[in-house]
Amino acid sequence: VLKASAQRLEAWLKTLVGSRQSVLVERPGTRGHAGNFADIAFDPAPVGSIQTVLVTGVANGGLTGGVISTPNVAAVA
Repeated sequence: VLKASAQRLEAWLKTLVGSRQSVLVERPGTRGHAGNFADIAFDPAPVGSIQTVLVTGVANGGLTGGVISTPNVAAVA
């Protein structure tokens, strides 16, 4: 059952390669989760920010990618 689950996860992750995902950056600033809950690793970005990430691959049960833009977000008072 675990092997089948891991295979389904990897198959789903592979469908996301090449997509752009909005990601909430989590500690330590080199990973986060997209709106679809996919775990994505990328180059350092400010913790707590939302970054647009281009997904480039699948590794270690998650996605890898690169930050391509930071959306303009109004400061919260």
